Amino acid sequence: MIYEKYTGQDAFLTLVNPEEEPYTHIAPKAFLSCKSIQSLCLPQDIEDIGDWAFAHMQNLTDLYLPAKPITFGKKVFLDCENLQRIHVTPDTSGNEGLPRMLGAA
Repeated sequence: MIYEKYTGQDAFLTLVNPEEEPYTHIAPKAFLSCKSIQSLCLPQDIEDIGDWAFAHMQNLTDLYLPAKPITFGKKVFLDCENLQRIHVTPDTSGNEGLPRMLGAA
């Protein structure tokens, strides 16, 4: 399922689909110029992030990514000058997690 566009005002956001089908893709420009989010946690099912998805998120300081290969589009973090930490979250579902990600590198 594709996450299309963020329209909220949360400072801390965990991306969860209320329809229970997990998000696997983030559309291009989905969070473009979002000023409210400081911390964003992406689900374990994310496979790819579109072009400019997080561009100009000037208050983003923390991003939580799953420990697996993810395809990133162009200029995903353009002008995210305050991004200080990218956290890699382990997969607790029994998958290989970090070893799989490192093996793909």
